Amino acid sequence: MKPVNLLVVLICLISLNVFSQNIELADDSFNKKDFDKARIEYIKAASMGNVRAYYRLADIYLHGLGREKDQITAILWLSLASEYDYRESKKILAKLLSGFNQTQLTIIDTARAAFIEKRGKEQVSNLYEPEILKDNLAHKILFSESEGLDIDTSFTNESFDDDFNSTIDIANEMLGAFVGLDTIDEDDGLSEQKDYNEYYYLVAEYDVAPDGSVRNIEPIQLLGNGEQRHGVFALASYDFTPPTFAKTKVYKSQRAYLGAASFDNRRFRQSHKTVYSQIKRQVAKFKNSDLAMDKYQYAKALMNFPFLPREEGQVEQLLMTAIKADIPMAKLELGLKLYREQSDIKEGIYWITEAAKQGITEAEYRLARLFVESPWVKPDEHKAQKWFKSAVEKQHTHAIRKYAELQLFANDKSLLNPDQAFEQLKVIETLQQENPQFYYLLARAASLSTQETHAVAVKQLKQAIHLAKFYNWPTNEWNNLLKNWTRGGKVSIQDI
Repeated sequence: MKPVNLLVVLICLISLNVFSQNIELADDSFNKKDFDKARIEYIKAASMGNVRAYYRLADIYLHGLGREKDQITAILWLSLASEYDYRESKKILAKLLSGFNQTQLTIIDTARAAFIEKRGKEQVSNLYEPEILKDNLAHKILFSESEGLDIDTSFTNESFDDDFNSTIDIANEMLGAFVGLDTIDEDDGLSEQKDYNEYYYLVAEYDVAPDGSVRNIEPIQLLGNGEQRHGVFALASYDFTPPTFAKTKVYKSQRAYLGAASFDNRRFRQSHKTVYSQIKRQVAKFKNSDLAMDKYQYAKALMNFPFLPREEGQVEQLLMTAIKADIPMAKLELGLKLYREQSDIKEGIYWITEAAKQGITEAEYRLARLFVESPWVKPDEHKAQKWFKSAVEKQHTHAIRKYAELQLFANDKSLLNPDQAFEQLKVIETLQQENPQFYYLLARAASLSTQETHAVAVKQLKQAIHLAKFYNWPTNEWNNLLKNWTRGGKVSIQDI
């Protein structure tokens, strides 16, 4: 056994100024045996509290993958993983420590304590995790004082008049990335093509903004080739009662069931027999499987196909089974469900945070928003910035837009960066051509940028107002701003 040099051990304590992680890139590099690149990416992820990165780094150092074996550094990373009781971390750590004498253990324990103080659970919490406003947990978001609590307004076809003509093409990236079930076997292709072409089935998540307009629509489940854009347009232009929390207008996340997704079991079975039987057959496979991933898929199916029978609390139980098997997406699904339905806000925020720490891009974006929008989380623009930046690095469209918003309107002036906001927004312009909020942000960024002209700002604001009217959004504030700009007044940062 080599002597333990405390100075060498403590080199690992150097703090990294990390604001992004890409665990998928780390895993890909690891699988390709590019261990040096994998190690760098795992260290980035570890700095943001990714427990799987702790475990993988211990593996790299313990077995000398791409470098010399280093038991001491492996012990340090295992010490962090052990704080979360991750996999076999405690067992492996105990076995490694048993090979040292008391003098060596004293040195190692000193290094472990310093390492945990610098990178451990408490430090990660201080730098990246939300602080819950406990007094606010007793209150929930309402859609009006008279209506009482509306936990999850299910927006269905009956919520609007289907008899309208839409001349606008809803761009996919305005809606977000599909996170579909993706489980219909290729061999089970839809044999009744007519049935498939004449309907659509769409489940989407969205936000009701403080002004009652619909924002950030993200399709979750899409089936069929019918005119789903009509349903999406109707949702996007629907005028909700502004959601409130303690009489303050806030954002509220919701879920919509459009097209055939709004049908009950009997109606869907009668209208779409082939698709119904295929769904039932695939879901039965998940239900009867012992695999944790199939339990996760079964939970998703129950959420995405509300006509399927289920027991109370079954979805949550299935997701917890998947979580125990270390399926990160299950953490996000459970967190979003608990938060959206306001059934357990604290637990919902916890699982969203844990999913973000494991590098799930959507979770990073959602967590960042909690820091600036949630009435149950202490506002923290710097923590929001860190998580937005991580999601932006992975080209998350909504994160790019929301991060630009922070760079334009942050209360902390050190976070303001209109030039960078403008550049980032231009990157996603082709994906956001039907989004009024995007053009409003682009206009504000242009008005403050040192690189753009006032005319560019006016042009973008006019486009924002045009689209906003189409979607039935209130535009008084934007119209007033346009009047100010077109009277020759250049807006300044103090005007924001």
